[in-house]
Amino acid sequence: LIDQLLTWRAASKEMMELSLETHPVAEAVNGAIDRFNSMVAADERTLTVSIETGLCVQHDAKALNSVVLNLLMNAYKYTGTNKEIRIRARDGEGEVMIEVADNGIGLSAAEAKRIFRPFYRAPRKGKGEAGGVGLGLAIAWNLIGQHGGTLSVTSTQGEGSCFTIRLPAAETCHEQ
Repeated sequence: LIDQLLTWRAASKEMMELSLETHPVAEAVNGAIDRFNSMVAADERTLTVSIETGLCVQHDAKALNSVVLNLLMNAYKYTGTNKEIRIRARDGEGEVMIEVADNGIGLSAAEAKRIFRPFYRAPRKGKGEAGGVGLGLAIAWNLIGQHGGTLSVTSTQGEGSCFTIRLPAAETCHEQ
């Protein structure tokens, strides 16, 4: 909790110093997937992975890894017993998109508008209070903004959510 509060304070004041390097995002995304897999047993969920990106992005791999892990953990936390989570990284026109989708409880339109605000926590219908303090998505939104990108959500109640990171592609690339 203290680490999250300090991270939020630094990120919200744009004091968090990012180490931006220009590389493909696959390594950072795969690192988050590996961390997720080490935290959540494979028999507790279905995870579908599609990494189809070759464009380079100026990014801090540690920060991007943390954002993607946060999205994966939220997808896990806000789904029922049949947890189906999909992660996809793909190239768009002048950008790289990373999508994390689930078959969870979804969000109302009002919740979707507030989800990136600090300390906001969407209710877990039928499950009581969600864990955490409502800083993960606010920190993620801020970090992606510092990368010159966006973080958005599309959601339907009872059907799930899809969080999309959009990062501008770099003109030059330093392959890893």
